[in-house]
Amino acid sequence: MKGRAVIVGAAVAGVLASMAPAASDQMTLPRSVAASSDLTLAVQPTVIRSTSDRMTIFGSVSGGEAGKKVTIQFKACGLQPIQFRDAFETTTRAGGGFSLEELRPFNLGVSGVYRAVSGGEVSAEIRVQQRVAVYMRPLSRGRFQVWVGGKVSFWRRFVLLQRFERRRGVWITMRRVVLTEDYGRTAPFRLSVPKGTQLRAIMPLSQARPCYLAGYGPIFRT
Repeated sequence: MKGRAVIVGAAVAGVLASMAPAASDQMTLPRSVAASSDLTLAVQPTVIRSTSDRMTIFGSVSGGEAGKKVTIQFKACGLQPIQFRDAFETTTRAGGGFSLEELRPFNLGVSGVYRAVSGGEVSAEIRVQQRVAVYMRPLSRGRFQVWVGGKVSFWRRFVLLQRFERRRGVWITMRRVVLTEDYGRTAPFRLSVPKGTQLRAIMPLSQARPCYLAGYGPIFRT
């Protein structure tokens, strides 16, 4: 499997399991292992806009050895116990470099911290933040509904409904709607706006954290 990347199935299944947000999980936990300057890691980008965004993970090991095993570990926000878990495996190519570009897109859908482990070496940790996914759609008879997607529960949190005021070029908040149904949904609601109004739903940072950044739904016109 020289030069190829492998997803560690059990670890990914654990990351994708249902998670409850923890008040103590602020993504600033101390490292359990000292980093080594001989094992490098880069993750791009470090802010993920959606679960379909592509990521590139690459780095190098000391000595320039080919065929050396490298494990990429991920510490997911909200997944108890809070610890690093194996997520991907790959091997180095000639010169000691490694890359997971062939697995794109493969981001794990929640904010967290990546690190690389190879032999007795551990890379520096890299924090990656995920924007929460927000969707709003019209239903029949002037009703609307909003969904918020993520790996943690957003029950009883709220989203803001906004309209675009063309004259001033700004978004105006019309109301807030609480997520009261399963799977991060609002109950159907009504909006009375003129035809041609641009609308969107957003989840502010205060409602998305600690495991997500604020999210913005697609804009549509009534």
